[in-house]
This record gives sequence, structure tokens and C-alpha cells, in this order.
Amino acid sequence: MKGTKARGAHFYLFLAKKITQGFRVKKTPKIILVSRIIHALSDVSEDSVAYFSRVCYRNRIITSSLNLKGIKSDLFIDRENQYDLPLRFQIKLFEQFVKDHAADINTFYDLKCKLESALIIGDYEQSLSLVDRIDSLCGSSIWAIDARMSIYNRFKKLEELDRFKESFNDSDISHVAHVIYSKHTAKSPEAFKNQVLGNLLKEFRSNGSERYADLLSLYLLPRDKDKDISVEELLYLSQKLSPVDRLFIYKRVSVAYLDVKGDFSYEWERLLFEFSEAVCGYLTDTSWTHISDARSGGICIRVDSRLRKIIQLYSSGDYERVVKCCEAALVENPRDFSVMDIYSRALIYLGRQDELDDDDEDVAICGVHQQIATTLCSLLISTQSYQMSKSTLENFCFRWLCFDFIFSLRPLCFTAYPFVDQDTLSSSCKTLGFSEFDLTPKYYSFALNGDEGSERNVISSTLSVVDYENLSESRKLRYDLEVELSKSTPDSQKVDAILSGLVSVKDILASEYMYLWANSKICVGSYMEVINRVSEGCINSIKDSVLYPLRKMSSIISGDRERYEGEISALICYYFNFRLNDFSSKEATSEFLKTMCFL
Repeated sequence: MKGTKARGAHFYLFLAKKITQGFRVKKTPKIILVSRIIHALSDVSEDSVAYFSRVCYRNRIITSSLNLKGIKSDLFIDRENQYDLPLRFQIKLFEQFVKDHAADINTFYDLKCKLESALIIGDYEQSLSLVDRIDSLCGSSIWAIDARMSIYNRFKKLEELDRFKESFNDSDISHVAHVIYSKHTAKSPEAFKNQVLGNLLKEFRSNGSERYADLLSLYLLPRDKDKDISVEELLYLSQKLSPVDRLFIYKRVSVAYLDVKGDFSYEWERLLFEFSEAVCGYLTDTSWTHISDARSGGICIRVDSRLRKIIQLYSSGDYERVVKCCEAALVENPRDFSVMDIYSRALIYLGRQDELDDDDEDVAICGVHQQIATTLCSLLISTQSYQMSKSTLENFCFRWLCFDFIFSLRPLCFTAYPFVDQDTLSSSCKTLGFSEFDLTPKYYSFALNGDEGSERNVISSTLSVVDYENLSESRKLRYDLEVELSKSTPDSQKVDAILSGLVSVKDILASEYMYLWANSKICVGSYMEVINRVSEGCINSIKDSVLYPLRKMSSIISGDRERYEGEISALICYYFNFRLNDFSSKEATSEFLKTMCFL
């Protein structure tokens, strides 16, 4: 449609009134209203949809019918049959709702943050009181069911958990409540996925209920555990949900799927970036600001004054003060795990990793923090405990997936051994970058680079926080290594000299050194040296495989099979990658072995 804005305003007002003409809320089927909106949108140009949505939002019949009359909802899922509203109109309409109800949404966010802190420090009464207040403010939501079950499970209130689940037996949300209950009573994330949710997702996706499957998956599984989610379909489904659940979906989809550099390939990505830009000035949840900022310049390092001081102390090697400052930060803001990686490494460098004890009254941090720090120390120190320690950390994230603090917790599962799963490492750090929590130089490097350059560039990134002169000896060596490797033709002798220097310093872990060594050798083209070390290391101890770039080297070998066909070390490396990482390479591994036998 073309014309002046004044004529446009009159025309759109006419369209909105025509949509609701003769319509009676709760009596006329919603499908009629939605079909009228869709028909009206055929007379609205794309660049005028946002304006038309604002006109429609001022019509109470439309907002009431589309579950946007207020933050408090009396339904979980609108079961009434209706057509899909075009995404652009739907998101722009919700944008108006968020702006109009920003005060209530900010109150909800504040209560949720307090609930997360109370849950972590172990205050049951406070946790229950806060979720009651959220229910009073927001009414019915799937999120609140999960949150309340998280509380009962956290404090082992099993009778209360059972009664709460049974309270939904006769409701239209019964199935969802029972699946969430199964999550909280499952022995592990793997058991839940394999025995419960995995089969349900297959069933729903095979019988035309893909959207319902995607909804369950978004709420109950980390992103990397289900690659089949259709984000676009989820956004269409959100039209039927309560405002709290709709906002939850918008945020989870944004932090998990949008590009860290603000690029987009699909219409829904552009619409979510526009949504974040529109609402970030109204909401106290800074995630929306960070998502919006990515649109203009990508995510960036961000640290508050406290974390900046901690990074400066850590980078200079003052680990005693690092420990004290980290504990103070965890006590002040229990839900922010941004310092946990630094805290655990500092404890190891001081030889104090065994001093953390739940019964130690001298330790200021709470039991959950102690357990996570102890687990992380064990993970960092020994490859033998890798699987158990990683499972413990992932279990925390799985149980409490509905809470935002997992954004700062989940990267801990993957940064200890970056070669194991570069894709999930990168995505978890990217999610942290979009969240409300701080993003340290190390996590920033992983978010942008994934495999290539993460540890290799982290000291360079750290110089935005601390001066080179104040770096410890080991970090100066790491920086020198980064500088050399950034050259178009790195000097392999200089690289070897720096790596030799790193062997003698005390504050570098075996996993850190191996990551630097392997990436350096790959960078200078010493592939066989890496292949030989990887094959020897895996033969000596298969659990040490987490130290090595198995996937990377197998890819290099695959790209030049003739070069490596006579190398037994290459075959061993390829075999271990097949056995541990890539079962789809079974045929290629067999062919490689046959070729080797006939040489």
C-alpha cells in the first residue's frame, strides 16, 4: 500500500475495526478472527506491517483473543483451532505487548533472578516463596511448572513433587507436566533422552506433531542434544502460549541460534534481531541488549569492575587473591558462574584443590559452588575422571535448564578439553555471549573461533583487560606464541623454543599445554609430528584421547589419503577417531586398513 502516513493511519484503523466487526470474545471461534487478520494483511505492504500491528494491538478484542491481554495468563496452551499468523505480524504484535507490559516483565525477571540465587545457595523457603509470587504475577506457564519441580527436586521434596505432578492429571497440560516430572526424576540426561523423551520426539515428529516435539525439546534438552528443532515452527507455536512462555521461547531461540556477528540467513533471524533492538530499552534483562548489539557489531568482551580485577590478578599470577575475590563474587551473586573456571584453575595452581569440603566452615561459598568447583578441578587435573566430571556438570545444566544461570555454567563442561567437541564448545560460549552474564576474553575467543585460535588468541584478547607488563611469565610466553603464530609464515624454531619454555612453568595444566602444542604444530604444518603423538597417546591411555585433536587430524588425513596411506600412526589416529567420535567413518576406516595391509 502506498500513500501518506495520515491516510495510512486512517486506513489501518478501518482494517482493525473491520477485523473485529461482530466478533465476540470467548463466543466467536478464534479461527475467524485470525483468518480476518490474515486477509487484512494482504492489503498491507511489508514495510507497513509493524505500523499495522501497533494499530491492532490497541484493539482489545484482538489482544484478548491472541492471549495478550496481560502478563497474567489463565491458560498454558491455547487448544482452540486457529491459523498461523504471519511471523512478522506476530512478532511485531508481541513486541508491542512487551513494551506495554515492561514493568511486569521486569518484575518477573527480578523475581526469577532471586529465585535462581535462592535455589543455588539452598534456601528452600525463599525459593518456594519466590515461585509463588511469580505464579501470582504471571499465572499459568510451562516455565513455572518446570521451575517449581526444580525446587522440589533440588531440596529432595519428593512427596511434594509427586503431588504437584498429580495436580495436573485432569488438566489439558497433563502430558507436559508428566514429561517434565520424568526429567526431574530421571537418573541422568542420557537416561531421560533414551528412555523417555527420545521416543516421544520420534513419535510426535512422525505423526504430524512436530511443533509439540520441538516445544518439549527446547524446554527439556540442551541445544546440542537435538538437531531436529525447527525454530520457525516453534515461533509459530508460540502464538498459542502464555506471555511468559512466549518470551522464554524468544530468548532461548535468540541466544542459541542467532549468529554472533549479527548475520542472518532466514527471515525469523532478522525478525528476532529487530525484536531485541525494539525491546532492549524497556527491559532490565540485558540479554536483549547484547543480542541487539550483535546486530551492529557482533558480541564483544564484557567484564564488570570486579571481574576485570580478578582477570588482572589471575593474569599476573596472584592466585591467592584470585581465590578470595572469586569467592566474594560468588557470594555476592550466586547465579553467575563466570568466575568459576578462573577460581578452579587458581586453586589447582596453589595446590588447594582438595581443600574444598562441604563441611569446611572456612569456605565462604555455598555447597553447589563447592561441588561444581571440586568437579571442575577433578576434570582439569585428570583425564581419568573426564567422563564422570563432565557428566556431573552436564547434569546440573540438565536439571536446571529452565533457569538462565546455566548460560554461565554450561561452557565449563567443554573448555577443559577443547578438542573433544569444538562445535558445542563454540555454541555454549556464543550463548553465554548473548546472555546477561559477563563474557571473558577466553570465552569470547571460543565463541568466535571454536576450534581454530581459541586458546591461541585468548592472551591477545586479555590485553584488553590487563597490560602486557603485568602478565605472569607463563602468559607472556603464551602471548609470544600467539604473536608468532599470527604471522603469515611462523618460525617453527621460535615456536618450539616458546613451547619448551612453557614446559618449565608451574601455572599451566597438561590439557592447556597440549592444546597449545597441537594447535602450534598444526599451524606450522608439522602434521606427522601431531599424528605420531596422538596415536602414541591414545594407545598408552584411551582416556587421554580427550587431550588430542582427533577430529582435526582425521580430517587432514582424509584430505590427503595418498600421503598418509603408508603411515601406521595415521591409521591408528583415524581408527581412534572412528571409535570415539565418528561412527559414520566406519567404511572409510575399513578401506584405510585394507590399503595398509596391501602395501
